[in-house]
Amino acid sequence: MKRFLTLSITSALALSLIAQPAFAVSAKPSPRATAKATSKATVKATSKARSKSAVKPTTRVYHRKYVRKFVKPIPSPDPLWPPPNFSHNGSIYAKVPTADELKGAASNSKTLTEGLKNCETNTCGAVFVASGGGCNFWEVDSVISQISATDSSSKSPIGTLRTLETGSSAKKIKTILLISQAPLATGVSLGGISAKCWQSSPGDNVPSNTYTPIAPHN
Repeated sequence: MKRFLTLSITSALALSLIAQPAFAVSAKPSPRATAKATSKATVKATSKARSKSAVKPTTRVYHRKYVRKFVKPIPSPDPLWPPPNFSHNGSIYAKVPTADELKGAASNSKTLTEGLKNCETNTCGAVFVASGGGCNFWEVDSVISQISATDSSSKSPIGTLRTLETGSSAKKIKTILLISQAPLATGVSLGGISAKCWQSSPGDNVPSNTYTPIAPHN
């Protein structure tokens, strides 16, 4: 049983207390004058004692205790279904990603990052696929074309590509790279994509890319 879909690529404060000294001059000391001098002398002595004790620094060591706060992880939201801006045929969905979308997908996948290195020299394409019921494996067929040297509005096919990729679970978007053996060149592009979701077991190697050149017409 198979399902298919065809797409076209177009952010310490110390306070000092200083008492002013007071002196009483009297040729004939009286009890009142004696009492006054005694009182002031007592205040002065007391002030000096307080001043000396206030100057002594007091060192205190404070240790800040760090308590690790537990942050409850926030689960990622479930992807929207059906996926927005996807073409579909029944429960099978597909979309040709933009360069930024493909870059974002590759940033979370070492396999895609390694695969994209082939696209520095070879003609490549990519497609996002998903199925409501899941697939055992995916088959994607595409066509490599070249713009005519005499007519820029005309393209001629120069080869076909058959890509087999591992399956995906239900409602899971999968990125498939389409890597041909056609050399990367100006005017050469990949298009005419058709994606098939297979429920059976694959008879060929998965994953794989099989490129078949088309002989030029005489």
